[in-house]
Amino acid sequence: MIEKVRRARITVCISPLANLQQVGLIGRLPVHRGSSRTKELLDAGVNVAAGTDNMNDMWFAFGRLDPLETAYVAILSAALRTEAEVAAGLEMVTDRAARALQRSGRTIAVGAPADLVVLEAEDLTEVLRGLS
Repeated sequence: MIEKVRRARITVCISPLANLQQVGLIGRLPVHRGSSRTKELLDAGVNVAAGTDNMNDMWFAFGRLDPLETAYVAILSAALRTEAEVAAGLEMVTDRAARALQRSGRTIAVGAPADLVVLEAEDLTEVLRGLS
């Protein structure tokens, strides 16, 4: 199925914050509703984005709509460990999400959208380590 998804150029968008809270929701029986097969999808070349629409609602009471927090939880839930995997995890809320919305043309220029966040950190690990 993953190969068919890749060939069809379907983007898979995971919602790790809310989905991880759903694990084990039905009684005491564990329900395997985590964060999809993220690593396998990435390895196959599928565009995987991460996001949430839960802002303090009945599905996830702790939603803050913070893309870095979403990336952090996506990275944890998918067991992304290497530097390249962590980079892909952060891309899930930036470049990969933009690609899903067909807004992948990033540029810094007069008249371009000013969707820019600057973080002080040595590397991506430090960015994610510094979440508050």
